[in-house]
Amino acid sequence: MDMNRRRLHGFLLIGACVLLAGMSLLLMHRERQVIFGVPVMSEQAYSALGEYAYQDLEAYLTQNGQIAAVDRKESVLYVSLDLKRHGELWRTPAKLALHHPGYRLYFAPDDAFDDFAGAVQSGHRFTLIAAASTHHMRYQVVFTTLPVIRLDTQKGFGEYVHEGDVCLWSGYPSDESYYTVSESAARWHQRGGSTRGAEKSSYKITFVKRTGETNNISVLDMGRDDDWILNAMPKDDLKLREKTITALWNANQTEKKNQIPMAPCRYVEAVIDGTYMGLYLLQRRMDNKLLGEAYKKDVIYKGDMNYGKDISVHVAFPIQYNPMQLPEQELYEYIQPFYDLLVTNEAKYDELPVDEENWQDLNVFCSVFALGDNRGSKNVFLIRHEEDEGPILQFVLWDTDMSMGLVWKDEDVRYKPNNGAKGKYLRREAEPRFENDAQRYAAYMDKYTVLRSSLLSQENIVKTILDCHREITEAGALQRDQEKWGLHTHGDDTLERLIEFIRI
Repeated sequence: MDMNRRRLHGFLLIGACVLLAGMSLLLMHRERQVIFGVPVMSEQAYSALGEYAYQDLEAYLTQNGQIAAVDRKESVLYVSLDLKRHGELWRTPAKLALHHPGYRLYFAPDDAFDDFAGAVQSGHRFTLIAAASTHHMRYQVVFTTLPVIRLDTQKGFGEYVHEGDVCLWSGYPSDESYYTVSESAARWHQRGGSTRGAEKSSYKITFVKRTGETNNISVLDMGRDDDWILNAMPKDDLKLREKTITALWNANQTEKKNQIPMAPCRYVEAVIDGTYMGLYLLQRRMDNKLLGEAYKKDVIYKGDMNYGKDISVHVAFPIQYNPMQLPEQELYEYIQPFYDLLVTNEAKYDELPVDEENWQDLNVFCSVFALGDNRGSKNVFLIRHEEDEGPILQFVLWDTDMSMGLVWKDEDVRYKPNNGAKGKYLRREAEPRFENDAQRYAAYMDKYTVLRSSLLSQENIVKTILDCHREITEAGALQRDQEKWGLHTHGDDTLERLIEFIRI
């Protein structure tokens, strides 16, 4: 009898385990059929859908509580998500919802969910169904590993100036939090010189509160600010130059006594006024806030154009920030010796206290990366930094996309021997301002040699380029941008040529 009871108990235990395992598998199966908070339709239900009928449901379609980033003409929704950070697909924090009582939201069945990373990289579009009782509306969903930014104009003031709302979604691997959604009212306008008014425009964005004052918010991991740049990178087909140089310059600043960073930047994909606009570089503005507490009183000038005998220092270096409201005449008298040096190449170092190491760094970067648009201190910020001993002049790069052989038609753009370089070759655009001072020139060449064997070695530059390239290709973003906007250089600017430029 006892043996029969033991056998019965054993059978019951086995049956309970089998039932529990079956329920677990069923629950897991159901869980895997709900992705981003949206169930996946069965094949049977999908085949039984009512007819397609276009309906404008954009105002009811949200992602993580905000109106989603939808290209209205194409009915395509863009969602930021990175599985490297968030793990299994059915456990991701990106949530889609449709707030309309007449429709329910579903994903169509799709085998691409089984190779989600490959689908993202190839730009695969998943079908999103808004199903009513008699018909359905279809959207396509593009998932990207990059942040997604949406700008919607509420008021327009002419062709270039806008007021409205900005929202940024990010599942970016380097974000401090698990998933971020940043939202603010904003003002923005088109910016740039030759690219202003282009079909794919760059923008200067200012976040504001609903009451009108500026709104400092944290964006990705670039710090808190109200002023940002959405850089279209229109002439760089590879979208690598600004990001690469910024990463290397800022790495060079980490152990400096006076750290002078280039404005940090991150790749994003943008939907502006209901149109997908492609791949952008979101950057902070160069200002006293970015430079930090030690620079809050400093005057900042920006190199606005090439120097010349017929161009005044006021035109060449307009003042961007003057926190202490110092007299402009005094500020321009301070940098006049530096400007004279640019124009005449005659050494007057004793009249101008320059941060020597910082100036050497600037010239090495201009040399190594052939910064054609930054020579003569164009697109270079000059900082009159206040120290106990008095002000000292410092420099930081900006807008470095015209670099690394971008103008391929110039056959001699790569190298030009520099007199006194002792067999070393500098890039054509270097033209450092040290030739007339043997001691400074020797110090410069020592700096050049040290950086070229460490941070700016061929291997490290190529690695940085490939890291940036991997970031935008794994997201599928570079392919989408090129398909939408074409190639500025008609195919001449390739990754292979860029790497060849660095290695030779």
